[in-house]
Amino acid sequence: MFETRADPTGPEDPDGEPDLAAHQCSVAAQLTALRAVRPDPGDGPGMAAWIASMAKAQACLDGLRMAVTAAFDASGEWGLDGVRSPVSWLVDRTAVSRAAAGSGLKTARLARSMHHVSAAALGGRLCAERVRWLTRARTEELAQRFDRDEAWLVSQAVTLDVDRLRVFLLAWRLRALEETGRHEPDGDAPTPPGEQDRINLFPGVGGRGVIDGDLTPESRAILFLAVAAEISSWHRDGALVEDPRSQAELNADALMAIVKPGCLGGTEHGAPRPLLIALADLETIARRATQMAAAEPKPKPEPEPAGDHGVATSAAESVGTSPRSRKRCEVVGVGPIPERSLRRLLGEADISLVVVGADGHPVAVRRSIRSRRRGSRDEPKSPAGSAEPPLSPTELICRLVSAPLETLDFGRSRRLASSGQWRALLARSGGRCEVPGCLAPYWRCDIHHLVPWEHGGPTDLEQLVLACPFHHHQVLHNGFTLSRAAHGWQLSRPDGTPVELPFGSP
Repeated sequence: MFETRADPTGPEDPDGEPDLAAHQCSVAAQLTALRAVRPDPGDGPGMAAWIASMAKAQACLDGLRMAVTAAFDASGEWGLDGVRSPVSWLVDRTAVSRAAAGSGLKTARLARSMHHVSAAALGGRLCAERVRWLTRARTEELAQRFDRDEAWLVSQAVTLDVDRLRVFLLAWRLRALEETGRHEPDGDAPTPPGEQDRINLFPGVGGRGVIDGDLTPESRAILFLAVAAEISSWHRDGALVEDPRSQAELNADALMAIVKPGCLGGTEHGAPRPLLIALADLETIARRATQMAAAEPKPKPEPEPAGDHGVATSAAESVGTSPRSRKRCEVVGVGPIPERSLRRLLGEADISLVVVGADGHPVAVRRSIRSRRRGSRDEPKSPAGSAEPPLSPTELICRLVSAPLETLDFGRSRRLASSGQWRALLARSGGRCEVPGCLAPYWRCDIHHLVPWEHGGPTDLEQLVLACPFHHHQVLHNGFTLSRAAHGWQLSRPDGTPVELPFGSP
């Protein structure tokens, strides 16, 4: 049978603030009692008592966590670990989501300036959700009213559950607005003239993405008319006869048809193509090369299409001899995709082979080849894609392994990385900033010389690292250093101490 103990909230001083030392001792005693419980389905009353006591202890810990988080935020200590913000530090060190870290930090910051709310939270009388709703009620236009009523609002909040507290705070807000002679707007305010367009891009599940945004009337007209014109051109060409796609699907395909020609430039005939990177270990690529050579003669490699350094989408295939090796397809910086999606990409992609060593680091990069044979320029093309016939798997692999090698080490002969080095860095980094814990995508990253070029550093692959602008600035101007380590890379503070992360990158 679980026995309840005294309320963990410690004694308070005459000003209503908890005695912190007594409070901590009481919480420690409560947690000791909670640890002694043994889950027993036959002891319903004991389990109920444990849950109630755990909720009280959790509220005390939540209050202490918010107070410590606000103090840590104000200290600036998080900046010594080379992160952009305290939210990034919390994500790296506590394994919470970015949304949860941001919401928790905002609550801690707001509660720090609210005397009665922070005291009640530290005393365990307000759980984290209650504190969150109380802090959000203190809006700019009602700040004075909230400060006047704070003690009364807290006294009511400790008697209500979270759902009833939300309704109570809404009623208080309406009354406070009435006192000030204001009222809630009937709807969304009109867009002010000159307000900027906003588009949010979110990663979805299975490599998909979600787009959400708000456009000015001018931008809306441009986009809507462009999509409508693209769909109308398909109607005129007869491409939509008995087409099963919905209007939403047609809108999405039309938008992609408009965007796609501008995503990559410089490819043959002006036709932009994604770059597909095939990864293979040395043993596998040697075996495949031998098998293909025995099967049929190697054709001459095709000329290299220009401009393949502008990577829009990529996928990877790893086939090794280890039992754990499996064929995998993924978009760099996004994640796994179905094989059917890879097959669609193969129809219009340039393919480059990156050979990796036992440590997973690239040792050779083959120049990219076309995934389809060259077709006639006079042959009509459908809106869906090119009419060029695809290469057979055997011919495709044979061309890959016989394509010319890219130069990966230039020494001092050039300063900027080549397209081959860029592809090798993409394969090595997985499409992310290579600083441990950073998830910035590759399209936002710079190529950093470990030894600066102006100090004699060579443009060799082993001396290059993919770094986001923030970490690039930290290394170049703020005294941080980036060096090789057994697990990849190590970021160190200006005083030389390494920045340790409790959680690894995927």
